[in-house]
Order: sequence, then C-alpha cells, then structure tokens
Amino acid sequence: MLNRKLSMAWEKWQFTAAEMARQQFMLAGALNRMLKRKMSQAWEKWQATYAEDKYLAFTMGGALTRWMNQKLSACFNKWKDALADARHQQYMMTQSLISWCLRDLVKGFNTWRSVAYHWRLRQLQAEHKLRVKVKDAYPVEQWLPSALPHLNSPMKELPALPAGNL
Repeated sequence: MLNRKLSMAWEKWQFTAAEMARQQFMLAGALNRMLKRKMSQAWEKWQATYAEDKYLAFTMGGALTRWMNQKLSACFNKWKDALADARHQQYMMTQSLISWCLRDLVKGFNTWRSVAYHWRLRQLQAEHKLRVKVKDAYPVEQWLPSALPHLNSPMKELPALPAGNL
C-alpha cells in the first residue's frame, strides 16, 4: 500500500516536471519571438518574396522561351502533324494492299468455314435423329440403363456462323 502511494506520487511528480519543462520551452519561444519580432517579420517577408519571385521566374521563363521560339515551335508542330498523317496514310495503304493480295485466301477461308459449319450442323442433326430412333426402336432402359441418361440429355446447340470476314 505504501509502495503504491509512493509510485503514484513519483508518477505525478514526473508528469508535473515534464509539463513545466514544456511550458517553459513554449514560453521561452514566445518570448524570443517577441524580442526578435522585427527580425522574424523580416525573415517571413523574405521567404514569401523569394517564393513569389521563384514562381514568377518559372512562369515567365516558360512563357518567354515559348515566345522566343514561337516559329520553331510552330514548325515542329507542323512536322509532327505531317508525320502522323504520313504514318496513317502508309498504314491505310498497307492494309489495302494486304487485303487486295490476300483476297483469294480470305475468300477460300470463308468458304471453308461455311462448309465446316454446315457439316457440323448436319452431323448434330443426324445424331439427334439417331438418338430418337434408338430410343423408339430398342428398350434401352431394360438392356443398358447406363446409356439412358446420354440418350435423354439435350443436344448441344451450335452457335450461329459469324457473318464477317477475317
């Protein structure tokens, strides 16, 4: 009990001493600022003026450089636009040439794709008819019950043939 009270008193003393030191530091700082108020004001003004001058020099420097190099900048922009147009024109010519050169190949591919699609469609239709005929002709549930789920399962739908070329 005595140790606890001693510990509490020690903690309070430490807290009070730390608080007093902090207040003394703050008071000394405020007093120092009051005594050196004019010097502090001059320092703050110098900082603000320096920041403003720096920003002004940056913005004016960029504008002045652009103004002095206006013709050079205009020429560069014109060249850049002409280059972009030339590249686009080259791309369009290349695509046209490739399409023209490969027209027979594309035509043959589209024909093959159409034939393969219709072949698969006919195959699925025939499989469906065969399933129906097997179920009607044979008592599958008696002879081979494990095949019945396969015969009763729905047929896979074939997606429509895409209309576009390659």
